[in-house]
Amino acid sequence: MQQYFIDKPLRLNDTICFDKEQSHHILRVLRMKENSVVKIVDSNQEGFLSHIIYDNSEVRANLVESLETHGSNVSITLIQGMIKKDKWDFLIQKCCELGVTRIIPMSSSRTIVKVDKEDTKKIERYNKIALEACEQCKRNDLVVVEAPIKFKEIIHYKSELNMIAYEDAQVESLHIKKTLEANPSVSSITFIVGSEGGFAANEVDYLIENDFTCVSLGHRILRAETAAMMVVNVANYHYENID
Repeated sequence: MQQYFIDKPLRLNDTICFDKEQSHHILRVLRMKENSVVKIVDSNQEGFLSHIIYDNSEVRANLVESLETHGSNVSITLIQGMIKKDKWDFLIQKCCELGVTRIIPMSSSRTIVKVDKEDTKKIERYNKIALEACEQCKRNDLVVVEAPIKFKEIIHYKSELNMIAYEDAQVESLHIKKTLEANPSVSSITFIVGSEGGFAANEVDYLIENDFTCVSLGHRILRAETAAMMVVNVANYHYENID
């Protein structure tokens, strides 16, 4: 079933009008027939089963059934060192599917790829990838990819639990699983994952001084995009299944 986000609060039995891009997708790409069923999610993260209605040149939907909401137990912020375009796009898509709440691109001393926070077209494209991924995996919450930040701005995005994935962390004593188990009641987490070159030692020291915990992801050295997906998935799985 196809899903679409509508940026306003809705109620059962409302009739909504899709925007131009959504209408084109329904009418020209998917070629849906009238009365086809789609899922609509409003700005309050409420989901509705809806029937497609064609009204001359407009595509509308009538909200016929409220759906149960399944929210995450924890809000996950991923601060990610920028990586190459195709890998970055893949990272956004898969982290949305795995349960990230927001993604913040970051540049550090070893980051090769640079994105200016004024480059609105790229940021819009990142958010379109996130939107499509959230629709595909039927999330009721929409992931936001924020404007890029510089390394030392990280401290403005702290959560209840703050971790940095660091390849030199002791695998046995600082494994991510142990850190999560030691913090069973948090409602928000910030993860920092570096780009292809990782972090310089002084950057790690800076984060430790600002109450970030170094965690190990195991004995293998993971690619940046793999590490990002792993931390999001492990955290989301852990807090969804905690007693």
